[in-house]
Amino acid sequence: MTPPSMSFWGVLAALVVGVVLCSLPTPAGLTVEGQRLLAVTVVMAILWFGQFLPVAVTSLLPICLYPLLGIVNAGDACAPYANKNVFLFLGGFLIALGLEQSGLHRRLALQLVRGVGTGPRAIVFGFMLTTAFLSMWISNTASTMLMVPIALALLKTLGEVDSEGEAGGIMKQLTAPTLLGISYGASVGGFATLVGTPTNVAFRGFWEDHFVKAGAANISAASWMVAFAPVSLVLLLL
Repeated sequence: MTPPSMSFWGVLAALVVGVVLCSLPTPAGLTVEGQRLLAVTVVMAILWFGQFLPVAVTSLLPICLYPLLGIVNAGDACAPYANKNVFLFLGGFLIALGLEQSGLHRRLALQLVRGVGTGPRAIVFGFMLTTAFLSMWISNTASTMLMVPIALALLKTLGEVDSEGEAGGIMKQLTAPTLLGISYGASVGGFATLVGTPTNVAFRGFWEDHFVKAGAANISAASWMVAFAPVSLVLLLL
């Protein structure tokens, strides 16, 4: 977060830029509302990049600025915030929070590693499989952040247990392959379900806006899994 003194001047500068853009002559082919929308977009971009306000606060500015500037009415300005895909995002974040608080991800990882064995290949595959499963229900980034500390701690422990032998050296060399495996598992598991990664939900929103209204079939969670879960499994096993 930017220091308070810089935040004040940053917000003031963003507002000045917005007022100047709104005061300029409207370019040919652009409506007054479009010009004001452009001004709001520039103001929000400045606030986001400079972090002069919390990101959440900046994201709520259209609710008050759009009706105030006559861009759209209050109902239309608030409608996207209540979109069902937004609540789908929220559900994924809540699941990730629950996993972190309960420690379920740690139990899954350790149980799976114990089941597949402690050999080098087994450890890498175990973490890949666990991360892929978690990434089916929470975002790729969240699943990776949950699994990396567990993997590093486990590899460090196994390396210290047999630090004098050949196995200890192998464990120390497994750090990079394991981290790469976690990243790959998160990417592969992420597109297996509709909620696995935010881009899936964003794509469904785009599909509904541009194709469903034209008569195309809607995308459900079940149809998405039928189409992409087998592909995800094949890529994971390869």
